[in-house]
Amino acid sequence: MDEHWNGLYGKEAEGAFPNGRRVWMAAFLCLIIFLTTLGNSLLILLIFTQRSLRNTSNYFLVSLFMSDLMVGLVVMPPAMLNELYGRWILDAEFCCVWYSFDVMCCSASILNLCVISLDRYLLIISPLKYKLPDDVLQGAGIDFGHMDIGCFGFFLAH
Repeated sequence: MDEHWNGLYGKEAEGAFPNGRRVWMAAFLCLIIFLTTLGNSLLILLIFTQRSLRNTSNYFLVSLFMSDLMVGLVVMPPAMLNELYGRWILDAEFCCVWYSFDVMCCSASILNLCVISLDRYLLIISPLKYKLPDDVLQGAGIDFGHMDIGCFGFFLAH
């Protein structure tokens, strides 16, 4: 990426916000990152610790929570810095890595929502024919199978 890239909205290189406003914006963005990470982590922990919640539909939800957790841990912190400073302040090579993770994690979230929608649709139109695998390995295999397809397609495109 260009070293003189002026951020998402073309703000000046000196900073996107005045100092007082930057502190409040940083606190707000850190709160969003913290809540995203904490919320998704707790939901993953809940599904894996409660035996009654271990089914295929919830494994699809765990996959969505994992992709959103990756957004909170990998994508949001550099995006916050970019927003606060109005330009890319990290290493130029890391910009390409971050951009790839941004596209991959957001695409994984969208793919998970599509799979969850398809799962719910099949469950509603044919509840007696639609059998949910109760085996943990079988459910996890289905879940990771659709993630592998998404990641493979992403890396082929780039």
